[in-house]
Amino acid sequence: MKQNCKLLLLGILCQFHFLIAQEEISVEEKEETRAKNKEIGVNMTTFVSQFVPFGSNFPKGGPFGYSFKKYGSKAAFRFGLGMSVAVEENEEDINLHIRLGYERRKKLNDRWAYTRGLDFALMAGNWNIPGISTGLFSTAIGFGPVIGIEYYIFPNVYLSTESYIFFGYGGDGEFDSGPVFRILPPTGLMLNVRI
Repeated sequence: MKQNCKLLLLGILCQFHFLIAQEEISVEEKEETRAKNKEIGVNMTTFVSQFVPFGSNFPKGGPFGYSFKKYGSKAAFRFGLGMSVAVEENEEDINLHIRLGYERRKKLNDRWAYTRGLDFALMAGNWNIPGISTGLFSTAIGFGPVIGIEYYIFPNVYLSTESYIFFGYGGDGEFDSGPVFRILPPTGLMLNVRI
């Protein structure tokens, strides 16, 4: 299945410096934070598009379908995974995307927060982002800064999206083609839960 895509992102993302102002936290909040410092997330872009159409084309939700975060006192370890297999007319389309990294969160108020971090990633297959055709197979390994925004529905449930700049080595179809640079716009809407 071929889809026409338009480039949705024009601009440059700036990497944030990792300065966080220390805030005093009560003993009760510290205990609650320790008790619920793990988070899981699922990409909800396809589900939401069934109710709120994003146009005639199937929306691209980014390469990562699932995420896991484990927060410590100041930063979190993050893991992301995206996999899909499609078979059309004797042609297989296999995608595998894995990322490992860390992030820091800064609360703006009770409902809003932003995150910034750094990921190391292995990308194989279609990147599932606007501006890259569905049939293009690309393999790369690399790293890049990430910035995101979060909206808290409840204290332990929130929606998030993030942008990612990828610098790596790989290429289209061949792993040893050369340097790879991609900007992954905030196309995926994640539903996250603290457990």
